[in-house]
Amino acid sequence: QLRKNDITTFLISNALEWREDESNATNKYKRNKVRNELIPLMRELAGGEQALQKRFNNIDQQSRAISKDLKERATSYLASMPSQSEFWLP
Repeated sequence: QLRKNDITTFLISNALEWREDESNATNKYKRNKVRNELIPLMRELAGGEQALQKRFNNIDQQSRAISKDLKERATSYLASMPSQSEFWLP
């Protein structure tokens, strides 16, 4: 995962300048409000950046496991149906 610090380090080591869009400092846009307020609050509640990242990773793993399970169940169900059957999704 690439972070702002990685980018600024790269820029400095290559004698390049960082440019900050001044709109990033305001909460005029939802993406900025998320970046400026929600993510710091989530970090605080989780117990820091590493703890928050660990929680996100756990959620991602759980989501992938659920998706895999549902796919396997649907495939099994459809395979068990007679070949002449029609299947309709609601």
